[in-house]
Amino acid sequence: MSPTHTYVKESDTHIVYKKKNSPVRHDDNDITDSIISYLTKHPNSKAIDIANYLKVTRKEVNSILYRLRKEGRCEVNLRFEWWLTHQSSSSCIKGNNEISQREVAQIPSLPRPKFLNRHGAALFRLSYPNGNVEESDDFLATYVNFIKYVGPERIEKMNIYSSGKNLVIRKNEIPTEYKDMFKEVGNGYFFNAISTTHRKYEVMSFITEQLNLGIKVELVEKVLSKRPILKEENSLYTSQKVSPNHIAQQKMHNDEDLQNSLIDYITRFPNSRVSDIANYLKVTHKEVNSILHRLQKMGRCKINPYFQWSIVEVSSNSSVKEPAQECNCKYCTSKYIDTLAYNRIFSMKYSNKDGYKAPHKAIYLLSIIDCIELKHIVERRFHITKFLLHQFEVNWKKYASHLVCFSPTIWNPIFYMEDSIIHKVWNPGVAMVQPRNLSRCHVVFNYLEIASDLWKVLQDKQETQCIKTKLIETYIPTYKEPLSLNETKNETHKISKDATYWILPGNTNIFRVTDYFNEHDIVDWKQSHYKLKIGDIVFLYVSSPISSIRYMLEVIKCDIPYDESINDEEYWTENHEMAASLRDYKYVRLKLLKTSDSPRLHLYTLSKYGMSAPQGAMRNLSKALVDYIKSQFSLSSIPE
Repeated sequence: MSPTHTYVKESDTHIVYKKKNSPVRHDDNDITDSIISYLTKHPNSKAIDIANYLKVTRKEVNSILYRLRKEGRCEVNLRFEWWLTHQSSSSCIKGNNEISQREVAQIPSLPRPKFLNRHGAALFRLSYPNGNVEESDDFLATYVNFIKYVGPERIEKMNIYSSGKNLVIRKNEIPTEYKDMFKEVGNGYFFNAISTTHRKYEVMSFITEQLNLGIKVELVEKVLSKRPILKEENSLYTSQKVSPNHIAQQKMHNDEDLQNSLIDYITRFPNSRVSDIANYLKVTHKEVNSILHRLQKMGRCKINPYFQWSIVEVSSNSSVKEPAQECNCKYCTSKYIDTLAYNRIFSMKYSNKDGYKAPHKAIYLLSIIDCIELKHIVERRFHITKFLLHQFEVNWKKYASHLVCFSPTIWNPIFYMEDSIIHKVWNPGVAMVQPRNLSRCHVVFNYLEIASDLWKVLQDKQETQCIKTKLIETYIPTYKEPLSLNETKNETHKISKDATYWILPGNTNIFRVTDYFNEHDIVDWKQSHYKLKIGDIVFLYVSSPISSIRYMLEVIKCDIPYDESINDEEYWTENHEMAASLRDYKYVRLKLLKTSDSPRLHLYTLSKYGMSAPQGAMRNLSKALVDYIKSQFSLSSIPE
C-alpha cells in the first residue's frame, strides 16, 4: 500500500508569526521606485542590502536590477555592486572612482539566435569596406582584431562600459584583482575580455553604427558537412537486400580509413581542435570524438587542457621493465616495432584485495594465448567457448590456486578487459550487459577481437613466451610466507609481560623508512607527549603506497634530548621541514626486532580487526588485533 499523507493545519499563532516576519510583496513599480531612490542615496550597494532594506526577496531585487540595466538606467561592477547611470542620477560612482559626467553609451539589445545555444555552432563574419571578409569561430581573437582596426583611442571616447569600467582603459586603471581579465590591444590600452559571444556581437554592431565604419558584423551559423551515406547503408531503405554483416564490415573499413586520415592530420597539424579536424575531413564532431578517445585509450594521442589533440611520440627509451638476460625477443632487445601493444598489456587496471593484485585479466590473457598456441583460435575474431573456459580453470589452478581471497570466475575479466586489448562487439539491444554464463555470452557478444598489433606479436613464439613470463611476474602474486629483510633481525626475543603494544605511523613522504631499516637496526623516533616506556613493543605502519605494518620494534631508551639523538637527515625527503620547535621534543630509541612484507598486514585486512589508518600513535589495541599482527611476524611461539 502507498503511504498516506497527513495534512497538518497550521496554528493561527504560527500564521500570524509568518505574516509578520515574511517579506512584504509590493507592486513591481513600487519596488522599482524604491530601488532607484535607495541607489540614489547609497550607490555601490549589493542586491542583498537592498532586499534587506526594502523587506523583499533578493530574487525580486535582482530581476528588477537586471531589467533596469537592460534599459540602461543602472550598472553593476565585478563585485556585484549596483549604481545608477547618468540618466537616473547625477552621481554615478564605481568603486572609489567617479565616472565622468558624460553620458554612458547605451548599447541596444539585438535578438539572440537559437544556434548560439549549441556549442561550436556559431562564428563571426566581418565584411570590411575594402572587400576583405574575416570569418572565424575564435570570438575573442576576432574581437581583439576589431578593436585594433577601429582604434582603442576612439572606442575609449565612446564611453562604453563593461562590468563597471570603460571597455578600453589604460594599464594603470586596471584593478589588481582583475588584471587577468584584461587583454592588451596596443598603444598602452587594455580592454575587458569577459563578456558573452552575443554581447561582443552587440558591442561591435554598436561601434560600427556609431562611427559609420561600413563594416558588416554578422553572427552566422556554422554549417557542418556530414559523412556521405554508404550505398550499402542507403540500400536498407530500398528494396535491395544487403546482409547486415556486410554493412558492418564496410563501415569498419571506412572507420579505419577515417582513423588513418585523422592521424595524418594531427601529425601534420599538432594541437588541433575537434572542430578543425571535422571540418577538414568533412565528418561530424561525434565521429571525430569517438576515434580520438579510442586512440587516447590506446595511448596513441593526448589532449591538453585547451582541448587540443596531438600524437604521442613513442621514444626508444620506453618505460619497460628490463628483461632477463636469457631473453632475446624483440621486446627485450633493440627498438620494438610497436611498443604500444606491449605498454597496453602491462598497464591494465586491476583490483586489490588483502594486499594481492587480482589476477583474473592476466589469466584470461594467458588462456587466450594458450588457445592460439593450440590452434583453437586461428584468427583475430573469436568467441567464448567451453575450451577457453576449461583453459582458464587450468591456468587458475596452475598460477593462482593459493589466492583464496579471489573467486576463479572468467566473466569479470571478459567484461572489464580494456577494449584496446580485446575489443568486444555487442549484439544490438544488449550493449554493456555483463554475461554470467556461456549461453548468455553468445547472446550478448557478436564476437570478440584481438587488437591487430597484439595479434601480430602473438604470432611469434619467442615473443609470446616473453609476454607470458612477464604477465605472471607482473599480475600474479606468488604466495609468500611472512619473510624478513634480514635474518639477523629475526632472532627470538622474549617480550616482557608488562609490555604495552603501540602502532606508530611512518610517513614515506617525509622519511624514507624502508631505506633506513635496510641499513640500520636502531632509530630515534619523536616521542611527543606519548608515554612510552622501556620494553614496550611498537608496530611501525608505513604510509601509502605501502599502507601496511612492516616493522616490529622494541623501546630501549626514552626521553632522549634532540642533541643526543641519532642523526638521520640523509633519509629525509624534500618535503621534510625541520622546524626549530622540534628541538624541544624528546625522542624514544627503538630497536628493530622483526620485519615482514606479508600482504596480510595491509590496512585493508587490518581494518577487519578494527584498525583505521593511524594519524598518530595508537595505544589501546584490541587483543584480537595484537594477536593477529604477532602471528604475521611469526611471534605466536615467542614467550612473554
